[in-house]
Amino acid sequence: MAEGKRTGRGGRPRSIQYEFLQSVTLILVLAMLISYGLTTYLIYRQSAQVLREEIFQQAEYIAAAINVSGEEYLKNLDETDPDTRFTLIDPAGNVLYDTDQKSIAMENHLDRPEIQEAIESGKGFQIRQSDSLGTEMYYAAMRLEDGNILRTSRPARTVFFMAMRFLPAMIILVLVILMASWYVTRVRIRSLVGPINRLDLEEPLGNDLYIELRPLLRRIDTQNREKEAVAGMRKEFSANVSHELKTPLTSISGYAEIMKSGLVRAEDMQEFADRIYKEAQRMIKLIDDIIRLSRLDEGSLPETETVDLHALAAEALETLRPAAAENGVRLSAEGEACEICGVRQILEEIIYNLAENAIKYNKKGGSVTVWTGPVPGGKALRVTDTGIGIPESEQERIFERFYRVDKSHSRTTGGTGLGLSIVKHGVLLHGGLIRLESRMGEGTRIEVFFPDPEKK
Repeated sequence: MAEGKRTGRGGRPRSIQYEFLQSVTLILVLAMLISYGLTTYLIYRQSAQVLREEIFQQAEYIAAAINVSGEEYLKNLDETDPDTRFTLIDPAGNVLYDTDQKSIAMENHLDRPEIQEAIESGKGFQIRQSDSLGTEMYYAAMRLEDGNILRTSRPARTVFFMAMRFLPAMIILVLVILMASWYVTRVRIRSLVGPINRLDLEEPLGNDLYIELRPLLRRIDTQNREKEAVAGMRKEFSANVSHELKTPLTSISGYAEIMKSGLVRAEDMQEFADRIYKEAQRMIKLIDDIIRLSRLDEGSLPETETVDLHALAAEALETLRPAAAENGVRLSAEGEACEICGVRQILEEIIYNLAENAIKYNKKGGSVTVWTGPVPGGKALRVTDTGIGIPESEQERIFERFYRVDKSHSRTTGGTGLGLSIVKHGVLLHGGLIRLESRMGEGTRIEVFFPDPEKK
């Protein structure tokens, strides 16, 4: 397993460390931005409240001093607090004095909200845009003992001002946190991935690791078992193929050796030739069946078409009539026209192999009936015989490759042991199901069910 790697969208491997760090960085940056915004806002609110209290206190102190020392006191404040502006206004709204000497001739201030409040209640406060300065200002107004109004004003500290004030510190803090996160993430990823790289994939369930990995380990264990099963099946299949090919080859070689040695009489030569021909045909049929199974194992359907199962059954029985007559078995096709979408050749082999088996394992005077027709949820094909039957203990295995219930009978009838396996694979390839009912001495019924397309 490559350390901390996985395939990205472009097919290139991507690092778990990079992915994790990217996610952590995004979360940290978002958290820091939100915290930065909230902190700035709260500080702004607090600062605004403090500034309001300060400007009121300052107005009260200056008003008290003017009440004692007179208006001359204002002139002494010009150099003491350049950020604060002081304005003296008479009850009619005329500006009598302003620390900004250029503003002495400014317009009447009687309509200013803070002036109106001071005239009515003795003091007033307002936050608004200054008409003369063009900036947001805090205004606090106090009514003096002589009826004049003292107004103090300071520039408001905006949210943007507060944000920019803390921005350098925030940038440094973010960089420090990101560097620390990168280091911690790198260390943690290595400690997490290390045990994964040391997993024993041959015995995945024996690994005592993270709980989150248990589903993956179970899947690996299942795949291992499936691979072992497939390997076992292939080994068994190879052994069976070798055995099945060796038997006719041994017979052919034996007959040929006898003929070569001159031990066969002229009148027996035809019989020996017939035996060699039958064994050769048996080998050809075996190879043909193996090729069919290999194609079915590929799992993909060739081009499909609409096929009438009833017509296919009639054709298969017509082909098998000579073999049925030789075994003294009656054949009949029943049911009705029954169309499905499938591969004609595979469906022909399904019907042919089922009917052929029913003939081979039947009794003299017995019968084979092939029924086709619609059933709830789909279409069905039933092959019923009055043959020797299948023992209950063998019924689950008859669709295995090279499995024969009666091996001696199979040798006599020339079967390869692959016919029903071909049937099973062909049915599964069409999304169908197989049901088997059999009783010893009474016969067997095999039903193939093809569900409707929308129910597959």
